[in-house]
Amino acid sequence: MQTTTLTRPLDVLLVEDNAADAAMLRFGFEAAEIACCMQVVGNGFEAMSFLLRTSRFRDAPRPDLVILDLGLPKRKGLDTLARIKSDPDLDTIPVVILTGSESLKDIAGVYEHHASSYLTKPSRLADYATMARFLLNLWVHEGEPRVID
Repeated sequence: MQTTTLTRPLDVLLVEDNAADAAMLRFGFEAAEIACCMQVVGNGFEAMSFLLRTSRFRDAPRPDLVILDLGLPKRKGLDTLARIKSDPDLDTIPVVILTGSESLKDIAGVYEHHASSYLTKPSRLADYATMARFLLNLWVHEGEPRVID
């Protein structure tokens, strides 16, 4: 796998309600030595507020990558994905589903709503670094986010 070198820190929005899972993903990026600014929100409503820069997120950066859990409180991940991909100002941001579900129904549903990738959460902490490198190489190229139509 080719390694991608960033010219700036990667802006990542992680939509995850489980603090332990969020910490493991942060660890994965650090262990992979990927410079990033990871913002974490706990539900789909907060994610949309962040992406639309409303409420307390008025100064939020536009993320290069959204990592989205499916099992969220208030607004489910699939509904949040559909909302992101239906907004012409947001639909080019890669949205990677990172969830514990291996359900074929879930997988089919996220790709119907144009998810960029579907990954299941690793069971071993060390695998988070491998996953972080994979995401970087898949969705970032020559220091800039990839847009795949």
